[in-house]
Formats: sequence, C-alpha cells, structure tokens
Amino acid sequence: MVTVLYQFNGHANDATGKLAGILYGSPLFVNQAYVATQSLSLNSPGSNQYLEIPYVDLIARSFTIQLWIYLSTIIIQTETL
Repeated sequence: MVTVLYQFNGHANDATGKLAGILYGSPLFVNQAYVATQSLSLNSPGSNQYLEIPYVDLIARSFTIQLWIYLSTIIIQTETL
C-alpha cells in the first residue's frame, strides 16, 4: 500500500517523509486549509506554478486521489464568429 499526504505546512514534503514534492514557479503557502494548517496557492497568472510529485507505480493497484480545490477566479472565454 502506498500512502501519501501533502499537508503543505510551509513545504511540499509528504507526511510520511518518503515522497517529497518539488515546487515550481514559487507558489505561496496560505493559512486557509481544510486538512492541515496551510494550503498551496497556485494563482499567480502567467507564473506556471505547479507541484511535481515523485513517480508512484499505480499499475495493477486500486487507488484513490483526493483533493480540495478552491477556485478564487473563473475566467470564461467565449468566441463569437
């Protein structure tokens, strides 16, 4: 069984200490969180912010991915012909 929990308490380390993530684009840690004390804010336009996690072999295993997303802004683009 593989268990991974990213609490984002000022870093991108996994709570088990085995699968630390790598942050790109300087995302911010904010004090608005559901599970832990902080969350990761990926909302700077044009900054290409993301979290890269190590490879986890999920082939031939059942798995669940759970996350909470808060959209602070939604941009809808429409095109008129």
